[in-house]
Amino acid sequence: MTFRGHDNTLYNYEIQIGMLRPTPANMTLPSLLGRDIIDNWNIRYDPRQGRLTAAVRACTFVVRP
Repeated sequence: MTFRGHDNTLYNYEIQIGMLRPTPANMTLPSLLGRDIIDNWNIRYDPRQGRLTAAVRACTFVVRP
């Protein structure tokens, strides 16, 4: 998974995911995909400005422009 920063830097994450076969029992479970990534970010939310920003603290590798 790759995210692009405001300066076009690419922040890349290599993650392994497992998929469940859809069944009536697990269709109501919330998705957890993403916590292993966003736990490596400092996130700031400013509701008055309608702005959500994130600063990457760690990732698998970085590609600078």
